Amino acid sequence: MPSQSPSTGVLELLREDNGLALCRGAVDVEGKPVLELAAGSDAPGERAKLEREFVLRDVLEQEWAARPMALVTDGDRPVLLLSDPGGLLLSERVGGTWELETFLRVGTGIARSLDRAHLAGLTHRDIKPGNILFDVGSGRAWLAENAILIVEYASLKYHEGLSPSAAALEAARLRFRPIVMTSLAFILGVLPLAISTGAGAGARRSVGTGVMGGMLAATFLAVFFVPMFFKVITERRLKESRTTPEIQAEVARAQSLASDEPKHSSQVAAVPSGREPQGDLT
Repeated sequence: MPSQSPSTGVLELLREDNGLALCRGAVDVEGKPVLELAAGSDAPGERAKLEREFVLRDVLEQEWAARPMALVTDGDRPVLLLSDPGGLLLSERVGGTWELETFLRVGTGIARSLDRAHLAGLTHRDIKPGNILFDVGSGRAWLAENAILIVEYASLKYHEGLSPSAAALEAARLRFRPIVMTSLAFILGVLPLAISTGAGAGARRSVGTGVMGGMLAATFLAVFFVPMFFKVITERRLKESRTTPEIQAEVARAQSLASDEPKHSSQVAAVPSGREPQGDLT
């Protein structure tokens, strides 16, 4: 059911999951439509999701993605404004009947968008119908809610001015929970195989224990060793002269400087009263 916004009119709820609601109906200062990706609360985890996508604003292109425009607040809730390419959410058509020509045209458009993301050095970690917009007539598709890997996020922060150690530490902190949650879900999914009994149990246990062991090892490597390898390869040295608190202080200073950047009112999208922009429209 549409929700009323004080200054942008009626917002249409497109989908809501994982604590984030995607709405359509807002407009920017030029009257162009924008999407709103709003967190349910100001919890650190939900704000971090939006911050991870906002840093991609200079990498994503409007031809194949809903590009982040500004990070604002609505009361105590963070809201990410995205360019609205139009089209429908793929989740609205899942389960329905498709003509073969339409199916192939849309499938090709999705594959093209994913290819453009990979060429940009990004790996979408949450491909699902609720994160894909498509146009039936043209077959074009756009990716929304773009999640990224530890190395990609660390690289972005490094190019923003953080040292390799600080960038790796911040990337590992923000990606820790998504990695652990995904790994646990996969491990619990194959747990019945690992503890199965009865006819053919030996083969099932072999598959289950192998997959569980592989996921545990991959999770350990991703959380602890991947950030270290990023730091070593970037700096070409293993030793770090600073202590962990000193590196954390560098991250805190960078976050403070980012939040204190001057806001340009001529670039800020039209948002409900009470919202404060957290970034510039680019």
